[in-house]
Amino acid sequence: MAFSFVIKNATVIDGTGKEARKTDVGIEGKEIKTIGTIRGSEGGELIEGKGLFLMPGMIDLTNHADRNFSLFHAPQAENLVRQGITTIVTGACGISLAPLTKPEDINIVSHWVDTSALNTDWLSFAEFRATLSRQKLGVNVATLVGHATIAHHKDSMHLLLEQALVEGARGVSFSLHHAPGQSVSEDFFLDVAGEVYQRNGIISIHVRDEGAGLLSSVAEAIRIARMSGVRMHIAHLRALGRTHWPDFTEALAIIRRARDEGVAMSADVVPYGRTDALLVNFLPAWAREGGDNGLRKYLIDIAKRQEIERDLHTLTLHPDRILFAFLDKEKELVGKTLAQAADLRGVSPEAALLEIIYANDFRVRVFSKTISQINVQEAFQEDFVVVSSNGEIVVSPEEQSYYLEKELPHPRSFGALPRFFDRFVKKDESIPRDESTPGDESIPRMLSWEKAVQKATSLPAAIIGLTDRGIIKTGARADLVLFDPETIKDNATYLHPYQYSDGINYVFVNGKPVVARGTFHPLAAGEVL
Repeated sequence: MAFSFVIKNATVIDGTGKEARKTDVGIEGKEIKTIGTIRGSEGGELIEGKGLFLMPGMIDLTNHADRNFSLFHAPQAENLVRQGITTIVTGACGISLAPLTKPEDINIVSHWVDTSALNTDWLSFAEFRATLSRQKLGVNVATLVGHATIAHHKDSMHLLLEQALVEGARGVSFSLHHAPGQSVSEDFFLDVAGEVYQRNGIISIHVRDEGAGLLSSVAEAIRIARMSGVRMHIAHLRALGRTHWPDFTEALAIIRRARDEGVAMSADVVPYGRTDALLVNFLPAWAREGGDNGLRKYLIDIAKRQEIERDLHTLTLHPDRILFAFLDKEKELVGKTLAQAADLRGVSPEAALLEIIYANDFRVRVFSKTISQINVQEAFQEDFVVVSSNGEIVVSPEEQSYYLEKELPHPRSFGALPRFFDRFVKKDESIPRDESTPGDESIPRMLSWEKAVQKATSLPAAIIGLTDRGIIKTGARADLVLFDPETIKDNATYLHPYQYSDGINYVFVNGKPVVARGTFHPLAAGEVL
């Protein structure tokens, strides 16, 4: 039998959770053709895998590379591929780039990108997929349809949804925390869930409240999944704020109980302690309900502005932990904290926050240290939890100097998956349980390689409905990662994010070696799924 590539003597972790074994793998074209002893190279390029692990390419279920159009600016997605990510799922958290009923609908992403500089040549979901297919993609891309993208077309929304599902959307995403998702009733949510269930799709949600209302928000998702039968996925499950960290254990428990009763629930968790969020999301829900126009009126009304400031004061913002990552106009604040910005202005942190939001037309991103690493550790022990990046940007090497001067992407865009293996498999060091998080002190830190790989490959594949990826088996697509288990780790930091990860020797996307001997090759091997 002739092969394109033969990987010899690697320790194969097939993604199913089964015990690793040393063997050979033969690739022909886009597929895995043979698993087992291969004599010589059979005409293909021989890759020595001794001392290395071979796993399926990783599938990132929550990725925002579409939201700021970076997937169009740098379609080779080097910073994703170098992590071992071979497939991403976009259209997350309620926002997708299609369908558009008219070109100005693209303003749905105006908080993340200057839409006046965009050129879109699609309206329908099928046309968007066709445009994306013409890009020289470095990774495979699957897409959800975002509720917020179609919500303002009340008369035609259900038709747009049905059409998008027929034309290739894997399901629907909601952000119930932001407008217009905030106003979604459970009856409407259930109605959409029924439509998605009929199409065998998935619903992915950013829950209504990740703070004080976390438990009720998770319970809402479970109710909808139970009543409709739909597969329900919670994107970036987390408890935000020290006060609410203890609720996270119970959130995991109620999902576990629902699954035991047959409810199709899953979640992904990001292996970082800081979120990347729009600064406007810190404002009270009542101030955000009217969208940008409503908020703008509040911010120029002295009484309303003072009311917002008082509400912010009750949140205990920790301004020294809020780091500016991007501002539309005040670039000089990138890399500074809200506390430093308040000092520069000579005002309170609450007043500075509102001034900065208004002065930058609401386009301000921040890193905020609000997630407990103990919670993250707990989550990865659960069978229904997978790992994701929640990344928001892909960049080419040529663009990095430009971006470095103007914004800081979250390091998760460069190192989430290697960080997961480094922090939750390789290292056996305890994380001190914070005194505000009472309970059992003996949560296991370590995951086996087999379990960790499963959480990055076959489990997310099953959640999104991919049957030929996320697993090493004969006939599956040859999305593969050959890596060094001793050296795999992330290097990206919050202040220095543009650093690729270590330990990734080879990455195959549809049978093509886009990373070979640690060097990236722009082979445009990705497909629109």
